[in-house]
Amino acid sequence: MKLLYRILLVSLCFFAATAESVVEPQQEPEYLWQKDLTLKKNIAGQLQYFNQKQKPLDGYYQIQLDNGYIQATFSRGFFHGQFKQVESNRLKYLIDYCDSKPCGSYKSFFADGKIAKDKNYNKWNQLEGLVRIYSSEDGRLLRKTSYLKGVKNGVEVVYFSNGLESVQTRTNYVLGVKHGEQTQYFQEGGLEIRQNYQNDKLHGTHVKLNTNGEKIFEVNYTEGSYHGTANMFMEGKLWIKKHYQQGQLHGKWIEYDLEQKGITKQVKYFENDKEVER
Repeated sequence: MKLLYRILLVSLCFFAATAESVVEPQQEPEYLWQKDLTLKKNIAGQLQYFNQKQKPLDGYYQIQLDNGYIQATFSRGFFHGQFKQVESNRLKYLIDYCDSKPCGSYKSFFADGKIAKDKNYNKWNQLEGLVRIYSSEDGRLLRKTSYLKGVKNGVEVVYFSNGLESVQTRTNYVLGVKHGEQTQYFQEGGLEIRQNYQNDKLHGTHVKLNTNGEKIFEVNYTEGSYHGTANMFMEGKLWIKKHYQQGQLHGKWIEYDLEQKGITKQVKYFENDKEVER
């Protein structure tokens, strides 16, 4: 009985392994020339293909172009499924379509074969998830953005386009608008600017640093305008202190002696961005 069980087990393993190794033959496309087809756009902007009998294409086709070809599955004349375009023997596009609108993976390529864009669309033809954009020069990643239902939502990272490969900015988005912290970096590394957005406007503390990590400038924003105290620094020491009101200089402006800590060098007064006598 045990022997029979072992024989059955070995047989099942063999058949399972064989089944996994079987490669389904790929469907052969029907070949057509684009010059023999009629292309139309409906009022929704969807491209539709018709054969010489003016019947919409249905099935898997390879359409010959002047300098390449398209391989795609059609339904009622619309691209429906994976779309592949080759130009001059180089892959140009790999796209998932639903009724001639992108609805899944979308990849485009440069002439040298390197990837240009890598993004995804949801079933409503809206950008969804991460969108990656690459350099045509060296293939480096230039921008990585998170999308939700067609609008930026989450972190967008921008990279330097030449020189050392490093992060240039990080920006937070909520439903298409800048909202939250944004940071900017030196190419060699280290924070340069930290600031905050609220509903697409600078709002809150803005700090700018030098390459040594020392403060150069610090100010508060309210709805996109300077508002409150602004400090300027020289070699890590407080140099100038000034005050803003809704984007205009207003109040005391003080310059400090950098050689003698806490000693005032000069004082000015402003009202509505104009210097006044006191």
